[in-house]
This record gives sequence, C-alpha cells and structure tokens, in this order.
Amino acid sequence: MESISVYVQNGVQSSNKLKTKEKNTESNMVASGDGEGDLWTDAMNEAEQQNRLKNVIVSGIVIRRVHQDESLMRSVEQIGRKLGIKYPLLDVQMARRIFLPDKTKGAIVIQLKSTLIKENWILKYRKGGFWRENWYMNEHLTKQNFNLFKLTKIMARNQRWNYVWTRFCRIYMRKNEGTKIYQVTSPENLYSILNIKMPKEPPKPKKLDGRRYNIMDQS
Repeated sequence: MESISVYVQNGVQSSNKLKTKEKNTESNMVASGDGEGDLWTDAMNEAEQQNRLKNVIVSGIVIRRVHQDESLMRSVEQIGRKLGIKYPLLDVQMARRIFLPDKTKGAIVIQLKSTLIKENWILKYRKGGFWRENWYMNEHLTKQNFNLFKLTKIMARNQRWNYVWTRFCRIYMRKNEGTKIYQVTSPENLYSILNIKMPKEPPKPKKLDGRRYNIMDQS
C-alpha cells in the first residue's frame, strides 16, 4: 500500500494558534493540597480535553523533509484522501506537526471543523483497517486521559473484557457483545467496574508505541 509522507513546514500560522492554546492549558495543570488539588487537576484536565475535542492525531507516518514552501496541509489532504474523502481540506480547521525523538517518523494533530466531522474521519479510518499499513489515527487525548486509557486496556485484558474504546474523547468498556457499556472516569472507577480491589500501586501502563488504541472498536 502507498505510504504517507509528511511534508514539513516551519510556519503554518493556524497551527501555531492551536499549539499555543494547548500549551497554555497544560501549563495551568498545577494541583495544590489534597482533595481540592485533585478537583482542580480534574477540572483543568477536562478543560484541556475540551480544547482537543475536534482533534485527531495521526502517527506512524514517514517524514520527508522538503522545501519550506511545501505545505503541511498537503499531507493532511493526502491523509484525508486515503480515507476516501474527496475534498478533505474542507473539513479541516488547522493542523500542526509534533516532533518525536525518532526523526524518521512524526505525528500530525489535525483539528477538524466539528466533532461530527472528526467522528467521520475516525470511523473511516477504523472501517478501512488502515492500521494494517502501520499508520494510526486516534482521538487526541490529554496525557491524563491517555494514561487512564492505557491502564483500562491492561486491566481489560487481565480480566478478559473484550472491548475498550474512545468516543468523543471518553473512555468506554464492555465485557462482551451485547453486555452493558461502562464509561471509565478514573482508576478507582475502573476497578469498581471490574469488581476487584484496587492495589496501592496500579500497574503502570506500557507504552503503546503508536499502535492502535482499541482492543476492539465500537462505533
């Protein structure tokens, strides 16, 4: 299958606005005290996640460095067309590139014009099975939510729950097809859903290495 190349551009004006907005939110995530600190951190995490609600993050793609006048949006257009979208840039608000330690690969954050459009992109990615080409598209979770998602995956596998997924940046799980769906909001909530005692130190989530988020997808 055709691979996706990222065209690097140093100065996409719209991407700078997105990057600044998210950095400002992250810098405010400071908790002081016990209960009040937890509430403050949760509130800031929720605010940060709301800022990312229309975003997808695309990873596992090969970077091809070209002249500065090559547009990052050209790569976004290429991604959208692989999903079968005829005019993908009509869906896009802005985009920015994330630099990773591995200089041969990177990630792109794409902000779409609505949450419904974002869901459409995610759905087309999942139905198309594009992870088999070793590139990945997922919702843009905050660090706190992403760590909770990874923990949920670990515990689901350990307890033989078959479905874990995200939708509108919320984490969900169910044991089998047709069984009750639960929303996971915290490690304590997760252990309560699984009906097991929470240890003093929950297992540390392993790095996903860009692999597909979900055990099995629910749409």
